[in-house]
Order: sequence, then structure tokens, then C-alpha cells
Amino acid sequence: MIQEHLQQPIQRPTALHGDWINFYSPDDFLTAFPLSEPPFHFKPAILNRQVQTPVDRPHEVYGYLQHPQVLEALVELLPESA
Repeated sequence: MIQEHLQQPIQRPTALHGDWINFYSPDDFLTAFPLSEPPFHFKPAILNRQVQTPVDRPHEVYGYLQHPQVLEALVELLPESA
């Protein structure tokens, strides 16, 4: 339902530098699937990572931010200290 309201054709964001990592949870009603089917065939491909979010609040961002894979991806974006 959400995809039909997105600007078409869907494009890789120009502001995105590096990998596009899509964290999704099968319990989250908006992100319940990987972005691997059309219209999400991009070069380079989207890196889809399934994570588990809290069952009682599967769509809330805090559930994603507590997941070790998400935290690891965020830490990799931080500049190394001198």
C-alpha cells in the first residue's frame, strides 16, 4: 500500500553514499519483507537484513536501534577518532 504512494520510478537516493542496508522485521507491518523485488532492483543491490523487533511494538524505531546488527552498521558509519 505504501509503495503505490511513492514517486515513480523509485530510485536509489542520490544522497546515499555507500551501501543501502534495509533492515526489516517480519513482525513489522510496514517492513515485513526485503527490498529485493521490482521496483527495488538497484546497482549496487540493496543489502537486506532481517532482524527481530519487539512483538508488542514491531514498528517502533527503538526496537531496530537495539538490535546488534543495526548498531554495528551505525557504528561503522562513525569516523575513527584521531
